[in-house]
Amino acid sequence: MKNKMSNEEPLDKADLADSAWEGLFHEAGHVNGTPRWQALSVASKAAEDEGRHKAAIVLRLLGDACSMMLRPSANAEPFGPVLVIDNHRSPALSDFSERDLDFFELIAPDLPDAWLQARLADVVWSRRRKPDFALIAIDAYSKLPIDLESWVSGSQECYERALRLCISLRKSGAERLTRILASLSGSITKSEYAEDFLACQIASTLRRCKVGRDHAEEIAQALKDHGEADLKPAAHYRARGYFEEAAAWARLANLSLLHTEMLARIGETLVSEGDQRLAGAHPSAMAAAHFYERAIQAYREIPKKARDKFHVTSRIDALHKKVAEAGAAALDEMGTISGPPIDIAKWIQEAEQSVTGKHPEEALAQLCRLAPIAKSGELREQAEKMLRESPMQAIVGATYYSQDGRVIAKQSPLSFDGGPEEEAAIFEKMMWLHRMNIELHLQSAILPALAVIRAEHPLTWADFAFVVRQSGLVSRDYVGAFSKMLLAGFEGDFLTSTYIAAPQMESFVRFHLKAAGGQTTVINQDGIETEVGLSTLVSMPEMTKVFPADLIFEVRALFCEATGPNLRNEIAHGLLPDESCASYGAIYAWWLMLRLVFIPFWNKARPPQ
Repeated sequence: MKNKMSNEEPLDKADLADSAWEGLFHEAGHVNGTPRWQALSVASKAAEDEGRHKAAIVLRLLGDACSMMLRPSANAEPFGPVLVIDNHRSPALSDFSERDLDFFELIAPDLPDAWLQARLADVVWSRRRKPDFALIAIDAYSKLPIDLESWVSGSQECYERALRLCISLRKSGAERLTRILASLSGSITKSEYAEDFLACQIASTLRRCKVGRDHAEEIAQALKDHGEADLKPAAHYRARGYFEEAAAWARLANLSLLHTEMLARIGETLVSEGDQRLAGAHPSAMAAAHFYERAIQAYREIPKKARDKFHVTSRIDALHKKVAEAGAAALDEMGTISGPPIDIAKWIQEAEQSVTGKHPEEALAQLCRLAPIAKSGELREQAEKMLRESPMQAIVGATYYSQDGRVIAKQSPLSFDGGPEEEAAIFEKMMWLHRMNIELHLQSAILPALAVIRAEHPLTWADFAFVVRQSGLVSRDYVGAFSKMLLAGFEGDFLTSTYIAAPQMESFVRFHLKAAGGQTTVINQDGIETEVGLSTLVSMPEMTKVFPADLIFEVRALFCEATGPNLRNEIAHGLLPDESCASYGAIYAWWLMLRLVFIPFWNKARPPQ
């Protein structure tokens, strides 16, 4: 949606003053563009109705600037539209005309509001590459408050953007970088910033920007102290977050002893949390087993030379027993949840209502619950019934073609003799039913709900990284890429999310198979050892020991089968065209991977319902 103005008369500071924008900003009062965008848009329409045309243009321009989503790591285009629906979108960086940029350049240096000053100066820098405006933006960004409410409402992205601008300016940004680092690293060491996890979030921002190495030892020790102070029965997850961040900073500072100690502390908090889940008014063996398994993974990260000091071998042996006992007890906790038939015609409305006005975490949890994981057993029963009752579907063979015309699979006519052809026919019918189901779920529930959540909650990479890290299901080495994939899909950039999703799913499967003792490599006749691909991994016997049968079917159907989206192989061989990245299969794969990490994150801090 281009923001072309019919009136391109020059604008000046008097026009800004006549618009009375400051009062609107004061009323909106938030380090977040959405409330200000809404207030300015309403005021612009009112000014237009009153015949105050220049005031209306100024308010609309400021509103458009406020509406954009800040993407601090995207140096080429750090501002993007907050809404993208079909062929329509909200304002973007490229929409501003030369007249608009002249106006921003004129007013930015003297604006009294630091947030707006930073944004307009950054727009000028991003479009015209004038270094003075990058410096103005840095100074304004670094004036924003550092408290929990401000940080989660927009200050975090603003400080990250300031750091990245300093880095990109090199020498001219060095002094400002030093000043901002001193302020942020100093905040990490203060006890008042340890409350509500703020110090950990600040440290994570610095580490993500790859700055602060000179303060690494000080930061690591402060994070450890905050974690120790937070070791309360109801806050183990928060203490663990501090220990995880402390471990990362200890590694940067080459503090091997502190790094190993933090790994051990992470394991201890997981064991304690598992023990707590077996006690109390609402015991849950299922939740306890989850924490014990994560504790085993944590202890395995401790280097071999330090394992005796922290009694790693005996702790892992004890945890294996705990996992077995909790797993057996978890069977008694499982039950069936059913509901009345749902009118599909009303499903979209119900899905939208189910996430509207919710806290971001609650909304995402509901999004993940809008569709079930495919039940492979039920799909098989349906497929067998269809083949029995409609034999013409089976006695006629089928040939499958790729988008570029290649024959990628064939299904022979079914002989009903129980041989491999019959099994193949049943599986292909299961694949067909699966495609129908995911299209229904996406159109009637997942996509409508996702649009609502995207409009109400401008989530960031850091939000998804926190979820992925706390879920404990993704290797720490791939949290960044996994989170980037989730953010891209959330923002509607399924081209990016799909190309990241396939290797991340393979990494996810390999990580858990290795943790279970599976052999994920092969050695050729020359003694060269290589990792096998996802299609081979899902066929390994260990898969059934690590993953439920339904999830194995989902992974196979979405990523490995030629008659399905075949995302892993299509991407690996450069055969997936752009439009296929927004196919139902690709979008559903994104939703499935969000569900894999978000449900454990959501459940672990809540009593079982």
